Formats: sequence, structure tokens, C-alpha cells
Amino acid sequence: MQAILQRAFVYLFLQAKLEHAMKPYLQDVFGFNAPLTKFCIGLAAGGINGTILNPVIAIKHYTWGDKNRSFFSSAREMLKYGYKPFLNGMHTSMIRGMVFGGAYEVLRLSLYDMLTTHTTVLNKIQLQFSANCIAAGFGTMLASPFIFMRSLQHATPLGTKPSTMRALLQNTWSESKAYRSFHKLSFFSCTFRTFPGTVGAATRIGVAQYLCDKTRSILNA
Repeated sequence: MQAILQRAFVYLFLQAKLEHAMKPYLQDVFGFNAPLTKFCIGLAAGGINGTILNPVIAIKHYTWGDKNRSFFSSAREMLKYGYKPFLNGMHTSMIRGMVFGGAYEVLRLSLYDMLTTHTTVLNKIQLQFSANCIAAGFGTMLASPFIFMRSLQHATPLGTKPSTMRALLQNTWSESKAYRSFHKLSFFSCTFRTFPGTVGAATRIGVAQYLCDKTRSILNA
């Protein structure tokens, strides 16, 4: 529930507002190229979403270091070191959001079009929900390297400068040289935790998207 309210709804709120604001302009630039329009909206919504929520995620990561810490006590401890602990992983979080948002918006549109074309099922709600969940799953997997790097940056002790994305990727690539062919792919998958949690994340986004769309349709009725 926290993930749905904290992450999904912030992204989906931005998605709706940016689509309303950007779609006319993007259609003037790209014509009626729906996938490209959706991709740009996803990039913008994901990037802003990642930037806004990064301080919250940084605090959550800090609370995991001690079971006696609460969200607010962790924030107070971090404030002793100024604003920098809240900015750890900011760029990574923004890029993660852009990768997820761009992939999610394009894939869910394409999948829905494909499902409605090649099936006789008339329940469009089920098709839309399925398309959203599948797209969210692929978006989460594509963003997994950035989630991995962000986690390491957020785990940096207070007062210490976190490693850059480039340094973290170089270190991971160096470790991967001990593996070959298929085992190297397995190494990256395990390191980035590409698959664990994907189903849960996809379901949360799918449920949140459904609730947002339903609420929007009721309010616009």
C-alpha cells in the first residue's frame, strides 16, 4: 500500500498532468505518433518522479540500518549533515525514473493495441490491466541496474561522498570478467536483482494505474 500511494500515484499524477500539458505540443512536433508522444511523457514524468521521491527513498534506506530508527528520527539524523544525504543517488534516481517511465508508457500502449487486435475478448479493462502490468514489469527490469546503483549510493555512511554511477558500473563490469557467456548474464541478473520483486512492482503499478484511470473517468463523467 505504501508503494502504491508513495510511488505509483505520484508518477501517475505527473503522467496525467504532463500528458494534458505536453500532448498538444508533442503532436505539433511529432504529428500523431502516439508511441513517441507517450515516450516523451514517460521520460518527463519518470524523471520528475525520481527527483521528487529521492529524498524520501534516501530516508527509507537509512532507516533500514537500525530497527530502532523511525522515518522521522532518521530524517533528523541525516539533517545533522546538511542537505547532501538527501541528495545521494539523485541523478541515478532521476535516470531510473526516466528509463522506467519511457519504457512503461510505450510498452503499455503497444501491448494494449496488440491485445485488442489479436483477441476476441471484449473486456477492455482486463486487457488494459494486463498491458499495464506487463509493461511495468519490463520497465522495472530495464531500470534494475539504476535501482542497484541507487541502493549502494543511499547505503553510503553519512558524511561520506557516495560512489558515482560510472565508478559503480566499472566495478560491476570488472567483477563480471570472472564469468563467461551465459554465466556473465546470470551474474548481472543476480547483481542487479533484475527479476526478484518484478511481479510485485508490476502488480502495484497495474493496480495504481487502474485506480487512477477509474478515478479520472468518474471525475470527468
